[in-house]
Amino acid sequence: MQFFEGLKNKNKLFIWREHTRKNRNVKDGASVEMHIQPGVEIIFVTDGKIDILVNGNTETAHTGEAALIFPFQPHGYKKYGGSEFIRFDIDSSLARDFFNVNCDTIGKKAVFKVSETTDFIIRNNFVSKTDVSQYTAQSFLYSAISDFSSQNQLVQRKKDDNILINAITYIRKNKEKDLKMSGVAKALGYSQSYFSYAINKNTGFGFNTLLAMIRIENAKILLRETDKTILEIILECGFGSERSFYRQFNDMVGTSPLKYRNSASKSHLVQ
Repeated sequence: MQFFEGLKNKNKLFIWREHTRKNRNVKDGASVEMHIQPGVEIIFVTDGKIDILVNGNTETAHTGEAALIFPFQPHGYKKYGGSEFIRFDIDSSLARDFFNVNCDTIGKKAVFKVSETTDFIIRNNFVSKTDVSQYTAQSFLYSAISDFSSQNQLVQRKKDDNILINAITYIRKNKEKDLKMSGVAKALGYSQSYFSYAINKNTGFGFNTLLAMIRIENAKILLRETDKTILEIILECGFGSERSFYRQFNDMVGTSPLKYRNSASKSHLVQ
């Protein structure tokens, strides 16, 4: 089952941001609260150290190390004074053979040592640059996955005690239905108030946004890989109306479904 397709603003499959002393997108000592993203996130430390909050633990990535965050894996991080890093937001379709097979797993640890090959790719293609080819992006991603896999162990996501994963799994299986937070909470055995609190705590947003993310992610797969009509996609993904589908798709993807379908196969990768 092809599950992860990713959501990127303006229809970009690969976006990176340099966080340096000159360009302090994240202030020294600042923490980024727990959140999730539908794609892959990699944080590469070029100087100093970053604390990664993931899997209920705090891991520290030092110079030359990185952290790989799986799709829909709750995480946050803290930047120390003087630290510099590059944060990559990647559509997991660029390595779908890895992430589709491992959609129900995460790394036992997130932090890994970057190899000379991966370090070379990063420093020669992404530092102070604004444009790369899709092949360069994929070579970086696969090289990083190779480093990560050689140093790490994949473990099953904690479905029994992780409300977020339970919710994502339920929505995936029932996305074509008219889902309400109260009904999903009841089906999973939680009170609506606690369920709402847990979703917000783990994602930084509410149930309706999570529901839209998963539905649109599936719609992107159908737009990219099938010739199904918009109406067929709306029905299969559970959108209440054509208007709702177009509005949510534009809000989250940054373009219309038809434009996405026409351009997805030749998407350019920019910062």
